Amino acid sequence: MVPFKLSTVAILAFQGCIAAGPIPREYTLPSRWTPVPPAYLAQYASPSSPGPPAQPKFPILIHSEQAPIPRVHTVPRSQLNNFAGIPVPPASPLQPRSSLPPFIHDDRYIWDNQNYPAYAFGQIMLGRKSYENGKPRSCSGSLVGPRHVMTARHCISQNVNDFVRFESNFFNGPRGGPSFTEDIIITDEVECPVRPVWPDKNGQCSHWNDWAILILADRIGEKYGYLGIKQLDAKAQRNKPLFSHVGFPGRSPSSEVKPMRQDGISVAKCSGLCVPGDQLMTDVDGEIGASGGPLFRMEDGLAWQYGTLSGRTMILSENKPPLDKAVFSSSVKFITAVAMAREQFP
Repeated sequence: MVPFKLSTVAILAFQGCIAAGPIPREYTLPSRWTPVPPAYLAQYASPSSPGPPAQPKFPILIHSEQAPIPRVHTVPRSQLNNFAGIPVPPASPLQPRSSLPPFIHDDRYIWDNQNYPAYAFGQIMLGRKSYENGKPRSCSGSLVGPRHVMTARHCISQNVNDFVRFESNFFNGPRGGPSFTEDIIITDEVECPVRPVWPDKNGQCSHWNDWAILILADRIGEKYGYLGIKQLDAKAQRNKPLFSHVGFPGRSPSSEVKPMRQDGISVAKCSGLCVPGDQLMTDVDGEIGASGGPLFRMEDGLAWQYGTLSGRTMILSENKPPLDKAVFSSSVKFITAVAMAREQFP
């Protein structure tokens, strides 16, 4: 590993907004293609299924020859400007559900919940054939549309040769039913300006655009709801415990993963000057496997996402424990990309 004094390390680590109410109607549009799930998932693979019973240990790491290999679409950053100003509102489920528990000023806790927006969060399973060492990986993600999932770009292999699967509200197994990814949207380049990185004064690479959008085969967001996307209001929202995060940590994919939630999160500052495209520095307790999880806030009963977990800040050159800090990717293009994905992949 490069011996930076201070670095933002990917947690996977190889180791003017317009609000909208819930969608009032039920959709019947079918997915373009629903792949045949592996046999061990057949009992609850359909989004309409009520979910699995008591969870047995099952071989979730096996490769399914039935699963599609996603198509990766590299989008020029300039193209995203065409979608600037288009609102990206959330949607709650069709059935009214109770509100989330109040914020607490504490570390993460196991979040066993089946109310909105719990099913909008999930674990992302990445098949082993995409990696040279032949080992599968997992990350976290959030539904940001009817079949659109936001995650971290560094979670996606440079060469996608195997399935990518979203496991909704994973709690020792997918409660909402899994869905395979058909397409992946990323930008043509990860911007890497060299600038002073807080709290050190030495110039280091600060990665922007560390996000990717997965297009699922199934429209599970229409059943369970999804998040809207907003940009941080630096003047009104910084240094206030307003935000939450949900991730699915683990060093390797496992059937015994539970969602970990943290509330009362503050955005201390941006890694630069809070310019469009910047990272958000927070006091989140990040961990391997939580990459791609959302920084979100409940507003009038709807969930709004402000960033996606990119990395954890730590001092690599000193024998010190990791700082209780993590960064989230967030930008205007972060918002416009979701607007584009919803329009071009309805």
